[in-house]
Amino acid sequence: MPVFRPSTVLWTVFAFCLLSLFACSNKDTTGEIISLNSVMVIDGGSAADNYFTPMNIVIDNEGRIYIFDPICMKIVAYDRSGNYLFEFGRPGEAPGEFSFLFYNCDIDAANNIYTINSPSWIEIFANDGTYIRRITPFVDSIFDIAVYDSSTIYINAVSITGSQEYSCIMQIDGNGETVMEFGSVDVDMDNMPGFMKHSVKSCVIDVDDEGNVYYTSVIDYKIFKYDPDGILLYSIEGQTPFEATWEPQPPYGQRTMIPVVWDLCVDQDKIYVLWAQDGLDRGYRVDVFDKNTGDLLGFFYSMVPSVTRNTFIKIVDGSFFYTASHDDGILYKFEMVYLEATNNRE
Repeated sequence: MPVFRPSTVLWTVFAFCLLSLFACSNKDTTGEIISLNSVMVIDGGSAADNYFTPMNIVIDNEGRIYIFDPICMKIVAYDRSGNYLFEFGRPGEAPGEFSFLFYNCDIDAANNIYTINSPSWIEIFANDGTYIRRITPFVDSIFDIAVYDSSTIYINAVSITGSQEYSCIMQIDGNGETVMEFGSVDVDMDNMPGFMKHSVKSCVIDVDDEGNVYYTSVIDYKIFKYDPDGILLYSIEGQTPFEATWEPQPPYGQRTMIPVVWDLCVDQDKIYVLWAQDGLDRGYRVDVFDKNTGDLLGFFYSMVPSVTRNTFIKIVDGSFFYTASHDDGILYKFEMVYLEATNNRE
């Protein structure tokens, strides 16, 4: 019969505790880390003269909110308190008009507003609504845009004219000239139907204050971070129970895609990713990642239920969350309240 000495017993207990610690550290301890308190709504249907359908926003250095309305082909400006200021843009093909105002947009440090117009134009406005100019990059179409400064602009070019190899991101200068292309979709598309290829090539992008570029595919939830030279820093495979689907739209053979994720926003030291499905209870889930390490920190819900989806997320100063839905004409602003660490574990 073996004899256990005190030192042996102590080492056994220590080893057991050490293994337990490692086992606990490998468990998924992420949970809901933010709750939202409503602080403002701007109702696009409250005044007939100022009607709008909010599909996205930009916010300037003075806190003014610019609401993008691709239905009415206009941009509506409100002050930080939600008071109507003015609007600009209208349907048409003249300078300052839109033949197709896309919902993705951005604003630079000088408060110039960048919009996507059909067929593949970038229209630039001052924050007082004055039209500045048009940029025409050498692409077939643009899905998203992220602006570091007036000479460093990133676009998700859905199809690059004349290019034999596809890259997700194109960097252009202030004249629309190509500086570089980088990023991979990381999906085998050799035997994929054409309508799926088009969707795979669609992603949402953002750029942080250091010039690092982030994007995620709208169909497979992989997040990529690149440095200003286009060098991959890390990639993350997000977790969601959903898969992208394509619904046929007869009689023309077109298909409507139901994506997995819909928007990405980088603010301060975090990345926020908006799910595109299952938002009928507390709104749509937003995953929160550490932008430096790529670690998943937790999640929260948008608190804006919608049948189709929330159209965008915007986080300001790590404290305020903006979103809207397809189902109403209301822009929502929430205060973000970070929950105690003890509530993060499930």
